[in-house]
Amino acid sequence: MLPYVSIVIVNYNGLSFLKKCLPSILEINYPREKYEIIMVDNASTDNSVDYVRRKFPYVKIIKLARNYGFTGGCNIGAKCSSGDFIFFLNNDTVVDKNCLIEAVKVMLRNDKIAICGSKVISLRDFTIQYGGGFLHYMGDVIYVPISEEKIKRDYLLVGSICGASFLIRRRVFWEIGGFDDSYFAYSDEVDLCHRAWLAGYYVMYCPKSIVYHYGGGTAGQLITGKNTLLYSRLLSPLKIFYGNRNSLINIMKNFELKNMFLGLFISFFLFIFQLLLILKKLEVKKDKCIKLLISAYIWPLRHLKIVFKKRAFIQTRRKRSDRELVMKRVCLPLSLLVRLVFRYVQK
Repeated sequence: MLPYVSIVIVNYNGLSFLKKCLPSILEINYPREKYEIIMVDNASTDNSVDYVRRKFPYVKIIKLARNYGFTGGCNIGAKCSSGDFIFFLNNDTVVDKNCLIEAVKVMLRNDKIAICGSKVISLRDFTIQYGGGFLHYMGDVIYVPISEEKIKRDYLLVGSICGASFLIRRRVFWEIGGFDDSYFAYSDEVDLCHRAWLAGYYVMYCPKSIVYHYGGGTAGQLITGKNTLLYSRLLSPLKIFYGNRNSLINIMKNFELKNMFLGLFISFFLFIFQLLLILKKLEVKKDKCIKLLISAYIWPLRHLKIVFKKRAFIQTRRKRSDRELVMKRVCLPLSLLVRLVFRYVQK
């Protein structure tokens, strides 16, 4: 028997994307009476709400008075949902008809599978944006190409899914604390998946669950064609601040004490490298981006009490060690991470 699923979409001025996203959901291979669609609107000014209310009257709309970001919007949507599972979906996506059913099939295999992420394909050039990711000690996720043999499997263990499209058990979502409201956007799914692993659950990637994603639909892009380990946090002004700040918070909350200090140490060198890249590569918004980068690294220091309170909540409930995550091949060994960073710096 298929579970009831709440599809939660957070929207901010995404009218042009919703015109493609919502119709694609109506074509999914999943019983209509077994899912609901909830759109959380972060105070859009582009008539998104009026359009959805008029064209898709069955969509439950939660109109917010201000922009709560992706994380705040997701948490509000989850609170208003009624499904046993929650399917979080970006507004700038188009879903394959089997996207949801394939993810549900994976989740039903084992109660300990808490999260299942989709294969995410770019709508810009139809390359794979996400096909499985590894956690690493800089508080983020890195995509490592998966062999053809493994891609043929129905599901794979991964460190983190992509936040553009994933399914999570409702009870686990709240058990591990939901999204961290302070994140606003970026690295939030990495934090959520890391906490699920530490709580004793599994995170899976399902290649048969396919979603097409525009990417940068809300944030825009500052640097194009450079989504690598060292460039990925410089793609937009929003990502410079939130991507770096939230990754630092991930390190401080989720890793064991020794690895926390190692991660922060490596991140300091990343900061220097990013600063040099901004000075060398950017021709616009250079001063603004430098200020955002510095602010990103200062923020956790100014809010140590809040961050370490969250760390205490996570660490006291920890059921897996950092070493175990490395042994399960969902977190990169420190030595491999250092080699990858050094290789990119050399380029």
